[in-house]
Amino acid sequence: MFNFEVLKVFLSKHLLESMKAQIAILLCLFSCSLAAQRVTLDIKQDYVPSITIKGDTLISSIQYGNHWVLDGVELEGVNNQKLIGFKSGTYVVYVIDIFTGCTAFSDPLKVVASSISTIHKNDLNFNIYPNPTNGWFNVSIDLEKLEMVTLELIAVDGKKLAEKKFQHKPGKQEVQFGKANLSSGVYTVRINFGSEQIIRKLIVN
Repeated sequence: MFNFEVLKVFLSKHLLESMKAQIAILLCLFSCSLAAQRVTLDIKQDYVPSITIKGDTLISSIQYGNHWVLDGVELEGVNNQKLIGFKSGTYVVYVIDIFTGCTAFSDPLKVVASSISTIHKNDLNFNIYPNPTNGWFNVSIDLEKLEMVTLELIAVDGKKLAEKKFQHKPGKQEVQFGKANLSSGVYTVRINFGSEQIIRKLIVN
């Protein structure tokens, strides 16, 4: 004779186990959803870079792992927080989170660099040409007094690539400066004389 009580207990037991399994799955999905939301919030709050301008330098709000893009083209080998001596165009910087692999982009920033090659400051007339150049260029300096002058060529990462020191006599003087086999990009030319310092961007083709 068929025992309905046994069937009832059997079904109740298996239905309970099935409900437990479903609840466990739902809790797991809910936890994963919360974790994904936390990751998304962390990326939005901590890893989205922004660009600011200070003098002739573009600065990312993220300290490491920056990738700079100019007019839609990534600048090869430029991964520092600061981009020194920028040229005109629209810049974007992006970073990749090492934990999630997610990429976060800054808002585009359109900047216009000065095209004037000659700088006048106090008693100094300072000009560099040609600009753009292939790596070597001329520096025209017009000083009204005897002064020790230092020229420096600096890469975007702040590394000094070349330096030249000389004593400048009153009047106009031209010297050749630069470095052979430079990669294409934007560099900084810095001139120091007395307590003064002037920075100028240089574009290498």
